[in-house]
Amino acid sequence: MGVPSEFPKNTATQDMFGAWDRLPPEWTDESADDIGRDHFLVAVINHDSLDRLFRDQFTESAYKDFLGKEVGKQGQLYWVVFPDLMRDGDAFVIFTLWGKTKDTWGIAHVDIVCQ
Repeated sequence: MGVPSEFPKNTATQDMFGAWDRLPPEWTDESADDIGRDHFLVAVINHDSLDRLFRDQFTESAYKDFLGKEVGKQGQLYWVVFPDLMRDGDAFVIFTLWGKTKDTWGIAHVDIVCQ
């Protein structure tokens, strides 16, 4: 959790997450936001988009299977990916899965990867 804690409170995400240009093209092709401006990815997750997001090297992915099960339970979701690089070159990525219950949006799942 060192990356977010290195920045002062209220720092804009554009100033925190600098590895947006390293996201796979399969993901950036599906972006619902302007990744170059925001520095994070927002993608609609449904059965159709999963096949586009997880193609080529990601076709056989346990994470795709997990997301598919969540779509089956909750319907359309949003996947927000915050990528950064640590000073030592390790990737630090926060994956959040957003769903809507009645009129309230909330985070249904969070994964953090550092490698």
